[in-house]
Amino acid sequence: MTYTALLTLAILRDDFQRLDREGIKTHRLDCIPNRDKLEQWVLSRQVPLSGFQGRVEKEQDTCYSFWCGATAKILGCHAAIDAASDASYLLSAQSKRGGIAKVPGESPDVLHSYLSYVALAMHQHDQLPNIGLPFRPVCASLNLSYSSLEWVVEHLWHSVPTYSVP
Repeated sequence: MTYTALLTLAILRDDFQRLDREGIKTHRLDCIPNRDKLEQWVLSRQVPLSGFQGRVEKEQDTCYSFWCGATAKILGCHAAIDAASDASYLLSAQSKRGGIAKVPGESPDVLHSYLSYVALAMHQHDQLPNIGLPFRPVCASLNLSYSSLEWVVEHLWHSVPTYSVP
């Protein structure tokens, strides 16, 4: 929910009257009140020397590495994440058959695999360039590689209606 709410504010801006396409690409978030508290909360979701939990006293779950990591990236505090510990946790949930599970020891699924790979891509390009994974840089706001974002801007955004968002 935090990622979705934050992204909505970032896309619509504080006047909620127009889509801020440039803000999506640059993570401009001047509309967020108490941003420092939000950063603190998101970063506190990382279990020391491990992955992320969604709420206080909830078990770790690989998908929260994306939800919290992308939120931190949008807020500009992704560098404060212990990326090596999170990457180690994510890879510990990897299956020998392929994919990543919700937690280590369970069977992998598409959702947790995808979100874990995106989290690993963010870590690789922000803090762990030598992790040795073949991921492209990711736009956390739209959950796309930057090369995909460039294609969307070039081929789709030029035809988006310019009327106000309700």
